[in-house]
Amino acid sequence: MCPPLDGVLNRCFPYTTLNNLDFLQVPGYIAGSTNPIFESHPEWWDVLCDLETGKVLVSATGANGRPCPSDPPKLSEADADTLEQVTAGIDAHYSEYWLRASLQEYAWQIICTRRRGGIADLSEADRVAQHLDRMRNGPKVSDAELLRIYNDIHKFIGTEDKLVEFLGMLPGSSPLGCMSPVASGLFHPSKEVRRLSALVVQTVEANADAKELVANNLSKFLLAGLPAAQPIS
Repeated sequence: MCPPLDGVLNRCFPYTTLNNLDFLQVPGYIAGSTNPIFESHPEWWDVLCDLETGKVLVSATGANGRPCPSDPPKLSEADADTLEQVTAGIDAHYSEYWLRASLQEYAWQIICTRRRGGIADLSEADRVAQHLDRMRNGPKVSDAELLRIYNDIHKFIGTEDKLVEFLGMLPGSSPLGCMSPVASGLFHPSKEVRRLSALVVQTVEANADAKELVANNLSKFLLAGLPAAQPIS
């Protein structure tokens, strides 16, 4: 599941059957099934996606007051823009990784927008996600705020599970590489910000599975910031 939101995995039921409807007792579940009879039970779901046909239905209240399948509402402007971007990428034969990253990043933007302003009440993971959103899309962040952000991130990625969760928050579709929000601190005027940024990068790089990711993405980020090579006369 991307983005890796708190409490999502224990709500996922990859394969369900009519013999086991325990998922109905779990609020906010995500379930998968090959049985078409699930479509005729809109009281079981809010949104139904048919992966074979591409059809999407929502559960609405019918004239008799009972749930019934209905077409989804019109896309918002932001949704339509994202769909246009994704469709263009598919037509251009971009990779599946790029496609997943684009949708993941858009999901994070929605989440951070809805939670912005109440950072004191957020979980540790949500706070880190909001920090990354501010570093990517928000107004200029003060030195004091950056120090707090890097400290929060470094504290968060202290375990392997949290590090994996953190990597899932990074914008994989960014042209500068997914490490760009964090790596930008390596060039900050403040020595302490540079130190903490390097500490976060080193912590990520210390993970064997993430080492190649860091190397590839930092190369992309650093090359993007270098001046163009001049021809030798």
